[in-house]
Amino acid sequence: MLISVVRDNSVKELRVYVDGELRNTTDVSGFGSGTLDSWLCFGSDYHSTPLLLDGKIAEVRMWDDVRTGEEIAEYAGKTVTGEEEGLAHAWDFRDVEEPVYRNRVFPDLVQGGVDVQAVGYAEDPETIYAVNFDLGIAGEDNEPVPPQETKVGGLVKEPEPPKLEGFVFTGWYKDASCTQKWDFASDKVAGNTTLYAGWKYDYQPASFPEDMTGVSFCGPEDQLAMEDRLSKVPLSFEATVKLPEALDGRGGVIIGSWMDAGYYDYDLGYVSLEVYENGAPRLYWHQERRNQPNGGVQSVVFSGVDLRQGEWIHLAVTFDPEKDTVSCYINGVLVSTVEDCEF
Repeated sequence: MLISVVRDNSVKELRVYVDGELRNTTDVSGFGSGTLDSWLCFGSDYHSTPLLLDGKIAEVRMWDDVRTGEEIAEYAGKTVTGEEEGLAHAWDFRDVEEPVYRNRVFPDLVQGGVDVQAVGYAEDPETIYAVNFDLGIAGEDNEPVPPQETKVGGLVKEPEPPKLEGFVFTGWYKDASCTQKWDFASDKVAGNTTLYAGWKYDYQPASFPEDMTGVSFCGPEDQLAMEDRLSKVPLSFEATVKLPEALDGRGGVIIGSWMDAGYYDYDLGYVSLEVYENGAPRLYWHQERRNQPNGGVQSVVFSGVDLRQGEWIHLAVTFDPEKDTVSCYINGVLVSTVEDCEF
């Protein structure tokens, strides 16, 4: 059965054909005539509870012209090649070997058209995926870890732990920020995977005077405030801080200009260098919101760094706008770099 739906804007009419025979006509004078700016699904839609087609689809065609009943009837039993005049798109699903697996591509028969990809289906159990290992800051001091290959649902063989002078290797992680550890005994591969080496800086005492002191902030209103605004957000921050080893939760702001919306021009930039959970430095950076990627907001947490050492530490955080990286230095040593920090 070939179902054809033709929208004729010249007469504000929607016509439905079955195998070339006109079955229904509907007035669509109240319908809009704008362009389609969303993806199309076949057999379902983007609704939160999609209405699945209780059947099969063998072919889908779309034309740029208003097809007549005669033209529809002529092509009802024909297979298009993609070169027919007025044919905008066509996809052939006939003779498809089932089951259909995720990521299978059905090409548009029209040259330069839009291909259709299978999503939501089960993964092909025979698909081979690559597992790569990113050594991070230790990349220049170690031989590359050989990549592995495994089928979907397979396990990864744990490599020999890499080494880096002045750092402790904390394991392999699922994310570049090293917050989600990979369990080699239970985590299974679901696609091409990159595992990231986690590193913790082995703190070495800096050459600060033994009797060095600083300013404490004990009360909720205790703060030091600049007498004037900066003309722009700096690209590098440095601070010498001392935090107790027993510090629990978030350690607080080192330097910051955040204000509640009622007191602040929300379109202006602000920045906050703070001590996040587990003693990790965090740079929360917000450029002018308008026309900025990600709303102009970037939050970078150096999860492999712990400032809770009970002694003075020199902390430096730099942002490189050309490389879109944010780097963290402890006592002059580069301990972590986060990539893809675009503002």
